[in-house]
Amino acid sequence: GQDTETVWHTPKGDLRQIRRTAPDGRTSYLAEHVIKSADDLPAFVYAMNDQQFKIAEDTVTEIRNRRELIGDQGLQCRGMPGTPLGMLIRVYAGPETTAYLTVDAPDALKDLFSVMEDNHMHQLSQVIEHTDIEVFLGMDDTSTTTQSPAMFEEYCVDYTNRIADYVHAQGRYYWHHSCGLIRNLLPLYRKTRINGVHAYTVPPT
Repeated sequence: GQDTETVWHTPKGDLRQIRRTAPDGRTSYLAEHVIKSADDLPAFVYAMNDQQFKIAEDTVTEIRNRRELIGDQGLQCRGMPGTPLGMLIRVYAGPETTAYLTVDAPDALKDLFSVMEDNHMHQLSQVIEHTDIEVFLGMDDTSTTTQSPAMFEEYCVDYTNRIADYVHAQGRYYWHHSCGLIRNLLPLYRKTRINGVHAYTVPPT
């Protein structure tokens, strides 16, 4: 396999991530997450606040061409970042570190989630402004193997509703993606204003 190191330099400190590719070259995983402890949160908050986004013209053209091919036979769907909690578990910190942060640094974690929400909303507004995507998919990969229903209720329900309300106000739809093991989360999904659950398991589909 091969390791790819990504380093984020910020005035609050440096952050490092290592992605390891399997020998077959087809699969990869994060061997080292960018957030390893509460000490990394100030630098990560700075990085989230400092990001700038620009829609790629070739992507806009691709979406426009696909709309012409689809016509009135379907809807275009595009993935967007999941909830801040889901993104920490899946991408930035991993399930173990995220669980510790909820206990060791709950206030700093909530502050981070607020910054991440602003970051996600900015990304979403850019896509809505420049494309006619009809369905936005929050790529959360929610699963009770990595987060409890209590964690989802505390950190995700209000965020999901704010994102869904924004998308609905633009005349679009919002789905929440999960990869499975969500039976105990379904009552909480019903508290949200998402239009559907996007899952690879049955039920539900």
